[in-house]
Amino acid sequence: MASAWFPKGLDDPDLALIEVEADSAQYWDSTSSTMRYLWEVTTANLTGRQPDMGESAKVELHGGH
Repeated sequence: MASAWFPKGLDDPDLALIEVEADSAQYWDSTSSTMRYLWEVTTANLTGRQPDMGESAKVELHGGH
């Protein structure tokens, strides 16, 4: 499946694997359309308020250390 992104496979000299250990993460879940996104950003810039971009939450990650 990964060959679509990495056609040279594991022998590709430009391919690297990076390991990241995180303590927390934040996600945004938006089902809005592109037009709604543009509307929210534009309105926020004009009014100075935060745009409503959908649900956002911070997740504390434990373990793996």
